[in-house]
Amino acid sequence: MASYINAQADFGVVPDGTTDNTTALANALLAADSHGVKIELPGGRIKITDSLLAGIGDGGSNWSPRQAVKFSGQGAGFGVYGNPVPTIIDYYGTSTKFVFDFRGRICDVELSGMFIDCHGVGNGVYAQAVTGGRISNVKISNPAAVGIGLVGGTTVGGNYNTQNIYENIHVDLMSPSSVGLLMDGNGFGTVNNDNWLSQFHNMRIQTEAGATNAICANFRFTDSCSFYRCHFDSRNESTSTGLVLDATANDGFPCGNAFYDCSIFNHRVIEDATHKIRKNYFYGFGTYDNEVIPTHPMLVGTTDTGLWFGPIGYVAGAGGVVTQTGSKSSAVTLNKLSGQITTANSSISAGGYVSFILYNSFITSQDLVLHNITGGSTNYGAYDVYVSDIQNGLAVISIKNNAGAALSDPLVIAFNVFKGTAS
Repeated sequence: MASYINAQADFGVVPDGTTDNTTALANALLAADSHGVKIELPGGRIKITDSLLAGIGDGGSNWSPRQAVKFSGQGAGFGVYGNPVPTIIDYYGTSTKFVFDFRGRICDVELSGMFIDCHGVGNGVYAQAVTGGRISNVKISNPAAVGIGLVGGTTVGGNYNTQNIYENIHVDLMSPSSVGLLMDGNGFGTVNNDNWLSQFHNMRIQTEAGATNAICANFRFTDSCSFYRCHFDSRNESTSTGLVLDATANDGFPCGNAFYDCSIFNHRVIEDATHKIRKNYFYGFGTYDNEVIPTHPMLVGTTDTGLWFGPIGYVAGAGGVVTQTGSKSSAVTLNKLSGQITTANSSISAGGYVSFILYNSFITSQDLVLHNITGGSTNYGAYDVYVSDIQNGLAVISIKNNAGAALSDPLVIAFNVFKGTAS
């Protein structure tokens, strides 16, 4: 078996925009049933009326017998139609199917150098249970429902859509409710395998006027993917959304995704009482086009102007609680960066104060111990609490009674250690 197929010379593909090339390309794929075959497509308009089944597994336990198939065109054009003539795949099917269908399990597949025109009928590229794949220099126009659909496999354990690279991709959304990039686990929501550890470079997905309720990128069961210089631009249609993070089918996802120097015009987080996203990270979040800066506590990072967004503080597990015994002058020990101290209910005289030591191995003399009263008293404003001394391993906390009478409330004092340095 040759490792190279010329679709035009070997199987009679005619790039004239009118000849139906579905059968010719299907025959080329039959000839590529083994491993590592590159199918080169000519420049011009290549009309097809059905999916090109580059992978024919079941997305589960059965591997695709077609492995490492590589489709290569003469370029996507990206608005410059010169020499060589770009490869344009025109989908004129009668039903909504993906133009390219990489159904795994499948490895080392590639798609490069072409313009896929779905004409509002077909969808772009589908990849399920793919590992080591690459899509590059591809433009997708007007998918009916999905531009690129990336989905995990259906077999429990190890059947991920993972370690793939997507670069220099443009998706133009014109159809209502269409999605440019859909990333999910198997079955579009069933928990088994997710999209994991893949990279996206120089991707632009945009909605056009009339693409009502369209979504540039919709993330569901997605974990630890990286995005570099990607634009999710929903400006042209007021009802569309740049990025959706949907946890309703899988609690704890999406999570761990990182966006570097990306522009996301607007976004939406979908959760319910039992399904929440975990943290996703943004570095250099674009703001020059009036993008909406995230405010959800699980969306954290910095803008391109250096502004931090997201909560600053400690996560669950960093804190602890301690209750003072004896009197309000009794020392307590709590070796946590964040915590809560409930004081004894001993009395402080009117205008008087008392101090106690918080022993804490995390504290050094260069740190700040931030604190406030969070409960234990209905005498609002009657107390001042302040840190009067900080040394390695301890802080001295003082309580002053501002009232005109003695008070004996069991105060609840919250504290956080903010680390500092002199060098």
